[in-house]
Amino acid sequence: MAAPRTYTVFQFTDSHLSADPDACMRGINTTDSLKAVAALAQSFEAPDALVATGDLSHDGSMASYRRFREVVSRPNIPLRWVPGNHDDAAMMAHCAEYQAHPLRLGKWHIILLDSQVLGAEQGAIDAESLRRLESQLAAADAVSEYVLICVHHNPLRTGARWMDTINLTNGCELLDTLNRHPSARALIHGHIHHDFERVVGCVRVFGTPSTCAQFAPQTEAFAIDTQPATCQPGFRWLKLHPDGAVETGVERVAAGTFAPTNTAPVKTPYVLYLHGFLSSPESAKAKQALTYFHQQDIEIDIPALTEGPAATIAARCERLEAGIAHRRRGAYR
Repeated sequence: MAAPRTYTVFQFTDSHLSADPDACMRGINTTDSLKAVAALAQSFEAPDALVATGDLSHDGSMASYRRFREVVSRPNIPLRWVPGNHDDAAMMAHCAEYQAHPLRLGKWHIILLDSQVLGAEQGAIDAESLRRLESQLAAADAVSEYVLICVHHNPLRTGARWMDTINLTNGCELLDTLNRHPSARALIHGHIHHDFERVVGCVRVFGTPSTCAQFAPQTEAFAIDTQPATCQPGFRWLKLHPDGAVETGVERVAAGTFAPTNTAPVKTPYVLYLHGFLSSPESAKAKQALTYFHQQDIEIDIPALTEGPAATIAARCERLEAGIAHRRRGAYR
């Protein structure tokens, strides 16, 4: 029988990737920042497991999940993930080997909880998941083993008034459940985009910085952190000891690597003008529309419609999707 040993887990969270690899969040290219954080993580000794706690994608696209997996995955190291409020859980489920199945590391059980509430920014753990968790904790209690919980939404208020309205709505119930069981040692979460630590009863709760832009803590309204010491992307490492102790810390890319900003991109409206089959953008009505929309600082796209209906519809749908995608770049909160 192998001697008990310490296991290492890396946590990545809130990457906010898009199908478009050039997409940015408040001045930070989210793909570039994830790559920088993954490179930093790879400079450490290889972990025993990787966990990703939601908002990995901003647009729910398969391309974004594939890119996340390609950037952070390592051979022979298990990766587990759960959805956040921005994720498409069904799309994530297509990558079956990365679903939120429990993970066993020696005497440690890593349990991932889905806190997504469809159509809402706040989260909740449903009753069935809480019942299943209670059973898993009781089983771990019975054999003197330990549990690490991973979830997207923060179960505790952090002091940022705007964020505290979109946290885990039944976070107190979850923490009460954990504190009924000596096996429950720690909970890690994302969502808040900054470092956070608190002890509730016997359970340690850790919030983790985003791999892209950070939210300013302790603010009334939404704001991006631009402080040199805390604004850089990062990840959390955890050492799970055989006696149930948890050692943890946050690592960030070098100061000055990225320059987040509180200035939101200006999104100008986009209009695709369809003026009839077999018509030209040189027509009098098209030119009048062009002049008017330019005066209103609205971009208007007036293509020549020289094909039949079926071909025209297909081409215009493709053009509309391209126009919308172009305007989504950098348009994150």
